[in-house]
Amino acid sequence: MSARPPIEPSRTSEPRILVCLDCLSAEVAGGAPDEAVEDFRALHAGHVLEPGIPRGPVLTSGPLWDPASPTFQEIEAAGRTWVLRSERASIEEPRRFSLTAARIERDPPLVEVEAAHLLAVLDRAFYPQTFPERKARKVLRVLEETLARTPPDELLPSHDCPEDAETSYASLPEHLWRRVRSGLLGELDPSEIERVREILFGRANGLPFFVELRTRFRVEPSVD
Repeated sequence: MSARPPIEPSRTSEPRILVCLDCLSAEVAGGAPDEAVEDFRALHAGHVLEPGIPRGPVLTSGPLWDPASPTFQEIEAAGRTWVLRSERASIEEPRRFSLTAARIERDPPLVEVEAAHLLAVLDRAFYPQTFPERKARKVLRVLEETLARTPPDELLPSHDCPEDAETSYASLPEHLWRRVRSGLLGELDPSEIERVREILFGRANGLPFFVELRTRFRVEPSVD
């Protein structure tokens, strides 16, 4: 999942995030001086306006390449927690910000191996020799079992998925090889085991082998 750094409070007297508690709307400064915040303050004159303090990263839902994808961020204003949502219908329109009395709940990362991709990589790597499917599926099963016992923060973050902001990719740290190797002993020949090591933990095809990290989040309304 892609998470941008929190929007930090301004070092000037003008807040970076200004919220209207009467309208449950907000504006975020894009720079200094920022006319959008000044216009927002004028438009909401006489309303209860408070600075918003970031309490978490900016999270995107949808493709990262789409400038219209909605974003969410936990902020604090007037002593309570809100979720600041931004969205726009098209790139020609400015982003509109709204407030919900809620919190952002993030699920633990789920690590997944793309089975079809791994089987195809193994098939190409052993060509022109054949690598029996039962052995390829044994490699897949051992890798999945190893990852199921591995905390996600032990993996090596690589890059985000442009089509899904809640998916990213990571490569495998070298210390996991001992666990994978022990599961393959007696099932694969020594030369095959070494080739699998090059594929999963080296750069047999010019790039490391990547696994998927899926981190879903949801907006949970406050009960108070």
